[in-house]
Amino acid sequence: MVYTSVVKSTYPFWGNPRCTVCLFNDVRTRKEQIGISRKWNVRRKDTIIVSFPELPKENESFYYNIYSTKCYEPHPNELQIEYCTNGVKLSNKIHSLKDTPTKDELMEFLLRKKNHTAKVISAVVVKNSKKYVYFDAPQSDELLFAHKRVEKTAYRERQRVLIAYDVDKTQAFYVCNPSPSEKEFERYNTPTGLPLTPEYYLNAIEPSNPPQSSNEH
Repeated sequence: MVYTSVVKSTYPFWGNPRCTVCLFNDVRTRKEQIGISRKWNVRRKDTIIVSFPELPKENESFYYNIYSTKCYEPHPNELQIEYCTNGVKLSNKIHSLKDTPTKDELMEFLLRKKNHTAKVISAVVVKNSKKYVYFDAPQSDELLFAHKRVEKTAYRERQRVLIAYDVDKTQAFYVCNPSPSEKEFERYNTPTGLPLTPEYYLNAIEPSNPPQSSNEH
């Protein structure tokens, strides 16, 4: 599991930097000591993402304290911090949340998607917080999408959707079908999806659910 954590202190240990971290937003305030890389320049009060064995249930012992912990992401963005706050399964796809497009890159994709390597893939809503909505493609080892929550667009947990995305910049995407049929969902339920078809071209000025670049947050 990976959890958003806060650096409480840093110190040298046999010539190597280490830090003490506490879980972010957790009443149990679990503390751990982890090694860090010099190049990360991690300081006190920084928010980082750390891998832990899964937290125990209430009244369970902390038997797994013998296991080492590691820094998964030294400088996470808001999308990653929000996603990992209460712990999520360790996955390389969390790194993809940093691949946020600039406003120009996003608009260029929306306006000229025919010129991009665009695909449609089946995904599931895995988190719908006050700020962001997260769409996971569970059949993929790499694809996890997120954008700023739009009040007028409601999503429910585990809702199935179809997402059109830019293969070269995966976080440039939009929900092209918020309620696909079982047949449509299974059609695009592949590790990378299928090429974008004309039926899923959207009006670039007013797409049904426009993604938001985290650079605007």
